[in-house]
Amino acid sequence: MVAGIAKSPLEKNMIDSLEPRLLSQGYRLVDVDCRSAATSLVRLFVEPVGSVNQGEVKGGGTTVEDCAAVSRWVGEWLEGSDWFAGEFDLEVSSPGIDRRLRLQEDFEAHLSEVIKLKLWQAKESLGKSPRGRLHGVTDAGLSLEVDRRVVPLVWAEIQQANLVWEKR
Repeated sequence: MVAGIAKSPLEKNMIDSLEPRLLSQGYRLVDVDCRSAATSLVRLFVEPVGSVNQGEVKGGGTTVEDCAAVSRWVGEWLEGSDWFAGEFDLEVSSPGIDRRLRLQEDFEAHLSEVIKLKLWQAKESLGKSPRGRLHGVTDAGLSLEVDRRVVPLVWAEIQQANLVWEKR
């Protein structure tokens, strides 16, 4: 198992199903958000394989054409499946400057950078949405420097993680 943030069961199943399919088409699934409802939502963040090297985008990153191609392919795949009982909205996006971090390797590529987390539950002295400098990454989780103290977090505590764009 690859270490990374905790996803909902629906999102985990979607990742497991889509990741190999997208890789075969030349795309990496950066992250996914799913919500099952009267009109369900599937939000994908994708990038061409090899477009990121240690957090630095090369070759222009994800284009509008990339998003459109992935949207057509995944939309057809979802419509031919039984993932959702009713209608669904599909959004495909580039990771953007506030890119999502999901896997341990994503975090390792951005050590010492500022990130914002969304935790499944509020944590004492951090709240539910801490922001701080990524201090360290291990198989068990990460450590975040907040207000000059280093706080450890295990992967299962983290629902979402994003880079925070800093003007350099």
